[in-house]
Amino acid sequence: MNHTFLSNLEWRFATKKFDPDKEVRQGDLEKILQAIRFAPASRGLQPYHVIVIQDDQLKRELYPIAKNQT
Repeated sequence: MNHTFLSNLEWRFATKKFDPDKEVRQGDLEKILQAIRFAPASRGLQPYHVIVIQDDQLKRELYPIAKNQT
């Protein structure tokens, strides 16, 4: 199958809800973070910060601040 730039993006979708009982494997997390580092942004600037939160208590504290997003 011949992949083009646009066809490689067709798999993307927005996640509506995360399963709190599932964890992201460390190897997958590293790939996700690498993809974020390589993601194109305006003028070559990456004006964002990514924070990986793994502490369950902190997640519970952030829940109301994040508009109750699961």
